[in-house]
Amino acid sequence: MTEELKKIVVIGAGVIGLTTAIQLLERGGYEVTIVAEICPTDHPHPHYTSHWANEFISYVIPRHNGNIVLGGTLNVDDWYPLPRPETKIEIMQKALSLWPEIAPPEARKNGRRPTIEDLYPIFVEDVLGLRPSREQGIRLEVEWVEAKRVKSPVVFNYGHGGYGFESSWGSASMAVELMETALKV
Repeated sequence: MTEELKKIVVIGAGVIGLTTAIQLLERGGYEVTIVAEICPTDHPHPHYTSHWANEFISYVIPRHNGNIVLGGTLNVDDWYPLPRPETKIEIMQKALSLWPEIAPPEARKNGRRPTIEDLYPIFVEDVLGLRPSREQGIRLEVEWVEAKRVKSPVVFNYGHGGYGFESSWGSASMAVELMETALKV
């Protein structure tokens, strides 16, 4: 007789929710349904600046598909839903200073210092990601919710703000442990 799989739905809150789903799948014994629009394909060696300046944090994250993600900003209570051209320019300038190798090799020939104009031909798209945070810090806890006379555990794992990428594996591990403990009850 085969063991019945525990059914879990992970509603993807960006990389945090999807990392949780990956960890559940890797442990086995779960039928995981993922409700999300993106999948984490992050390179294991991102480049970050270590300081905040003018509401910017700079990062360069290579993806497995060959693309590179450049970012970002730290704008408190700014919920404007579209990328701003002036922000794009500042992000590209900071990313180039952090890791000039993102420019094509021909832009760096003979010791030439690349400019953002060298990035435009390889530019794919502008994407805006809002990163909600909480004054109280992240919410990582289980709560039992009743719907249609069925009580189920819901693990809340949100409020990471701009450090969701960095904390995703640790938060996801804790969320998985919370879910597994709740399901044993």
